[in-house]
Amino acid sequence: MKQNELNIRDIFAELKHRIVWIILAAVICGLGAYIYSYSTTVQTYTAQITLFVTNTNRTSDDTDISSSELVTSSKLVESYIAVLKSRKVMDQVAAALPPEVPVSGSQILGMIRTTASGETEKFTVAVISTNSSYAEIIANKIGEIAPNAIQEVTLAGKATVLDWAQGAAPNKVDNVTPTILGALAGFAIACLVIIIIFSFNTTIWDENDLEKRYDIPIFGTIPKLQSSEVRPVKRKAEDEKK
Repeated sequence: MKQNELNIRDIFAELKHRIVWIILAAVICGLGAYIYSYSTTVQTYTAQITLFVTNTNRTSDDTDISSSELVTSSKLVESYIAVLKSRKVMDQVAAALPPEVPVSGSQILGMIRTTASGETEKFTVAVISTNSSYAEIIANKIGEIAPNAIQEVTLAGKATVLDWAQGAAPNKVDNVTPTILGALAGFAIACLVIIIIFSFNTTIWDENDLEKRYDIPIFGTIPKLQSSEVRPVKRKAEDEKK
């Protein structure tokens, strides 16, 4: 018996035969994923400032910086970032915000992203918000409050704002990735459903299906007569009766 055996070639043939349904399922799922992503994704904006860390407080005449001081300054960046992201500093920033920006310190902490520029003495603070004005105001307020607040905690070095936030840039909304994933999911689900239906389908269509499913010899087949072939025989029999 070969009834429970599935031929890989037959499966691919069945998938090829149902390719229109597979493509249709992929298109529908991809379109649904795009609509869902487009309707649920919120546009955000980013404003950022850049700060420079020095190891010691210098006067304008003191311009020579040793290599050890540069290394120490770059290491201070990590400490400065840790202090900046503390609740104490964020609460000070929130308290200094104007009334039209009703944001708490914990909310600001969830809005900021800090990035150190390699092993240099620079680091950036980015503020991400759904309101472009909020992002710019909060970023610049961090630049005003954070340097002194950090120095009070660390008691070492100095942070200076190099670049202030000038507007907030819109972040790119990615609707392509969800669309592709949705289309792939639709394609996979459609193929899986077709394979399952095909594996449980025991319909015999012709002698080839019998040979594939059973180890029995086939000596002959009865052809299917078309209606055009049957009618002349019927009429001839009626004429003979008359």
